Amino acid sequence: MADIKSFIKKRASFKAKLTQFSSYLNIAQSCEKLSEVQLIEIEHRLSTFEGLYEKYDILQTELEEAVDDPSEQYTEREEFEKQYYSLVATARHLIGMARKHLSRDAAFEVESGTSHTHKHTSVRLPKIDLPKFSGSYHDWLEFRDTFISIIHNNEGIDNINKLHYLRASLKGSASLIIDNLDFRSDNYDAAWKLLCSRYDNKRLLVNNHVQAIFSVQNITKESTLVGVTDAEGRPHTARVLLDNGSTANFVSEDFCRKLRIPTYCVASRVKGINNQSSDCSQGCTLSLNSLNEDFEVELDCHVIAKVSSSVPSTYIDTHNICLPSNIVLADPRFYTPSSIDILVGAEVFWGIIGMNRISLGKNMPTLLESKLGWLITGVVHQPNNFSNNSSFMLTDDLRLGLNRFWELDSISSKHKLTYEERSCEQIFVETTYRDTDGRFVVNIPLKESPDVLGDSYSMAKRRFLALERRLAKDSYLKQLYVNFMDEYIELGHMSEYSHCNTASTHPNYLPHHGVLKESKSTTKLRVVFDASARTTTGKSLNQIQMVGSPLQDDLLSILLRFRQHKIVVSADIEKMYRVTRVNDIHKPLQTILWRAEPTHPLKTFTLNTVTYGTASAPFLATRCLMQLAQECDDPSTRSTIEHDFYVDDYLSGGSSVTETLDRCRNVIAVLKTAKYNLRKWQSNSQAVLSAICEDQIERANVNHLQRFRRIEFLKQHFWARFSQEYIVWLQERTKWRQSSGELKEGTLVVIKDKSLPPLLWLLGRITRTLPGRDGISRVADIRTRKGVIRRAFNTICPLPVSVEDSSTGGGC
Repeated sequence: MADIKSFIKKRASFKAKLTQFSSYLNIAQSCEKLSEVQLIEIEHRLSTFEGLYEKYDILQTELEEAVDDPSEQYTEREEFEKQYYSLVATARHLIGMARKHLSRDAAFEVESGTSHTHKHTSVRLPKIDLPKFSGSYHDWLEFRDTFISIIHNNEGIDNINKLHYLRASLKGSASLIIDNLDFRSDNYDAAWKLLCSRYDNKRLLVNNHVQAIFSVQNITKESTLVGVTDAEGRPHTARVLLDNGSTANFVSEDFCRKLRIPTYCVASRVKGINNQSSDCSQGCTLSLNSLNEDFEVELDCHVIAKVSSSVPSTYIDTHNICLPSNIVLADPRFYTPSSIDILVGAEVFWGIIGMNRISLGKNMPTLLESKLGWLITGVVHQPNNFSNNSSFMLTDDLRLGLNRFWELDSISSKHKLTYEERSCEQIFVETTYRDTDGRFVVNIPLKESPDVLGDSYSMAKRRFLALERRLAKDSYLKQLYVNFMDEYIELGHMSEYSHCNTASTHPNYLPHHGVLKESKSTTKLRVVFDASARTTTGKSLNQIQMVGSPLQDDLLSILLRFRQHKIVVSADIEKMYRVTRVNDIHKPLQTILWRAEPTHPLKTFTLNTVTYGTASAPFLATRCLMQLAQECDDPSTRSTIEHDFYVDDYLSGGSSVTETLDRCRNVIAVLKTAKYNLRKWQSNSQAVLSAICEDQIERANVNHLQRFRRIEFLKQHFWARFSQEYIVWLQERTKWRQSSGELKEGTLVVIKDKSLPPLLWLLGRITRTLPGRDGISRVADIRTRKGVIRRAFNTICPLPVSVEDSSTGGGC
């Protein structure tokens, strides 16, 4: 109780800090404009305030685990989080608005200062490189617009200085046009007019522009070189095409074969230009890394025969391309046509491309910054080289569709194991053995060393004490819990751990809790061991385990075979997981805390068997069952064990009583060699049940009260199913099945109005009906004395004008 009070006091201090920050933000919001000092203060306060939630979350979690009923604490958490996130959003909004105001004021001050300097000091422009013009029509428009914006329209520069800047910008043949003019202020306008009259020739400008269009060649996509690691960890260099229009990633078959990486089955159809499609049946996962920067990304790729043709399509002359010396290209040999190994789509494209770009000039490519290096894209000036590319394509979608139709009944290919699944299988084969009683002894398949697990004792003890308080309030639940744990100890499935203090064992403690199901006929309470509970390092036992591959048939296939038998039987394996033992070296990983009474000392126990709740438990249990099938000499019994079990449930049968009994007896005999016991037998044949041992038949040992409760439960369950699934088909609703027709244009109608008596309803005539998506009209426009209004058919009453011309639309 003292701990809870201390937790609440600490939480109050967090709330006080929340209130203080809220008061500060209210004061800041009242200011019309925040100064730079205030902005820095808000940013510093926000960075300190953001660390408050993490401390509060740790404290609140401990408080929720300490109390018996955490519902009130959940409400406290919700209120705190709501106020916290609201304050953080308000602070960030204030910071953003303050930055906008400060940047706007700074820009205004710079502009004002610059204008003032131009008017009152000797003319001296900022350090901006003025455009140069040599007389080429290709460069005239760019030079003219730039010079006008910087010099010609600048009122702070007098004409004599404008003429000076104009002469400095001209060279070559362009400078000869104004060479004969004297250097006087009144000659600037004359010089500018001479220049414009000489080069503002629209016909020549258009002609040069058209020629430029026909003399360029597109580089349609950006190519780059990246590093790729193969299955053995060796690096390879791949040429990648970046395509922001692709919705998937692709890799060529040759490059995938070169990497020797595992592939998996996919079923997808890739569509491209002109809606041409190709099927893709394989996929793989690649890890790409930049050759120039510290960047790595994983891609799920479709494996196809060829990604693209060579990029670029022809050799590019780079003599006219002037690249900056301080950049590193992602593909240094971008100008040489080469094959493409990988295509990266839009999923990763925008995460690679940066914000900076460099234009190399008119009719020249553009450099884009990326995490792979600088990319080059755009257009380059090339001579007119024409090449003929022939493409032959055969589409046979109809034939492929028919083949798939006839192959629907064929058995699908086996599941291809992943690297982890193969490792899990290898561990089982190499380490599993059977003890003197015939039981399987297995190792827990681990993908990481147990050393990565931190301390778990404090967490397990805290949760056990919370469980103990819950059991103290419910005597019935406590009795079931104690009986369950006593049975665990008596059967040898759990034993006291006497070496918990040695430094070499590193026990991992699992918290546990009970799940109560009164409807169960055998075990009403099941104790669940939480192997997903994290230790102090953030790792849990389940996180370092391999899950393994699915070994048994899917439930639908088993049920379909089960329904085909004339005589059917069902049973389940008693305590299937707990029959399989765990190797001694892995028992400390399954350590728990337990005592029957709070007055008893807290003891440490190890779970000696496969524990439900662990990630590898289903694989280990079913793999032992499959091992029994492999060791069986009888083909029929082997097939039954492999295909008629779903985890621990046995669903089988035969065409006759004799066949069914033989199959069941053979399965029972094989399973008994590993101490697996089939129980809870059920069948549609009394002869089969009579032939099985009496102690293996499930008998409902219930009293009259329990029998009455079961009957009432079945009655309610039957009515719930009957009302939801069957009674609907017994009630015929004519409005659902018959149409009374549609209202026609020109029909006189009365419009319903619930607020008025029927004699005061509006009279009108339908002018138009509005059909819906299904072609059926349900709404109409009606002309009344108040104008045209729109109403649904169910609010319209048609008036029968005559017997022959009566309308059969909606009804009152």
